[in-house]
Amino acid sequence: MSTVGSPAGHFTDADVSSTIRITASSSSLSKSSSSSTSSSSSSSSGVGTGIAAAAAASSGMVSAGGAVKTETGNPPPLQPPQTSPKVVVLQGTGTAPQTKTVTKKTTVVKKTSVTSASLAINALRGKSRYEGEVMGKVGERYESGFSVPQEELCPNNGRELKVLVLITTAPDHEKHRTAVRQTWGHFSGRKDVVMAFMVGRTSLELQARLDQENEIYGDIIHANFFDHYSNLTLKTVSMFEWVKTFCSETHFILKTDDDMFINVPLLLSFVDSKPNDQRVIYGRMAKGWKPVRNKKSKYYIDTNTYSKARYPDFLTGPAYLLTSDVVDDIYHKALDTTFFVLEDVLVTGIVAESLRIRRIGDSRFRNEKIKLSDTCSLMKTISIHMVKYEEQFDIYKRTLDGKAKCKAG
Repeated sequence: MSTVGSPAGHFTDADVSSTIRITASSSSLSKSSSSSTSSSSSSSSGVGTGIAAAAAASSGMVSAGGAVKTETGNPPPLQPPQTSPKVVVLQGTGTAPQTKTVTKKTTVVKKTSVTSASLAINALRGKSRYEGEVMGKVGERYESGFSVPQEELCPNNGRELKVLVLITTAPDHEKHRTAVRQTWGHFSGRKDVVMAFMVGRTSLELQARLDQENEIYGDIIHANFFDHYSNLTLKTVSMFEWVKTFCSETHFILKTDDDMFINVPLLLSFVDSKPNDQRVIYGRMAKGWKPVRNKKSKYYIDTNTYSKARYPDFLTGPAYLLTSDVVDDIYHKALDTTFFVLEDVLVTGIVAESLRIRRIGDSRFRNEKIKLSDTCSLMKTISIHMVKYEEQFDIYKRTLDGKAKCKAG
């Protein structure tokens, strides 16, 4: 449920009214509720997918795809085109297309930009759009731990890794996971890259299928929360728990979704350029966005849920990159924060602001659907959203075959 819409991330008003009350720790939820789970989607980039949609209309030596790891990986990464990144600062209401202002400087949210009294965390009122329902703290809803932790995915606690890529996915998105493994997920064949998918508890039928898939690939982490689209906040919290438990020494973590294309060579180049970064999150900056106050909107947030007129600047959920030194702080702070359904607003905005963590916008994190026929633009982009599983193969081939002749800049 991220602020940039995805096919898997869209949900209807009926979905919202019927699912928003679901809690991860509710013992009354049955593992056999197949119909409820098949609509669960974590592939939608954090909870923020809704806002922008309304706004804009393996481990060890084995890769996620089962390939043996080598020193350089397979296929060998091409050198990404040299380009001066442009920063996109977004402004809007959340109910109409966001306008873009392109500047040459990177957008940075400074540590000193807010005072304690003005922190957005104080605007969380703990009530939902449904009369009489109290949201409570994230920790009251979250069931920690992992039924299938796949801890062997991150040897030596990740100290040799350049980047850990964790991918939110819905239990029934087998085709999406297969497409990722056979395209950009191939880079998990490198010794310095690890990729894994994250799911929660689901129906018995889907669980059996996931178990079979895991026997082949061994790259799906099963957490204990109930997997549903309204629980994307809990899914993101589970990612932070997994990192701090099994892979805390990796330098960078990319949180992304199964409907994203990630330009891994460009991502690695980006990471290599920032060896000393600390306490920072990179991504597509959502600056000055307002809550949707239209009661007819499926993304409606009323003042009893969040009282301020604007969200703090945050990074949209389809893909954001963070340094590992913020993981423990975000995890514990999030558990002690009032639940909010928009995952990216909560984690990279409200919680990160309260912890004085820098958020930096970079235009190479597009986190939106773009024209797929423009190969040169694809090669200059780290993350592309709303990619259908059959489109992954075409993008992967065109960005890595070396045939495109692109101008620098």
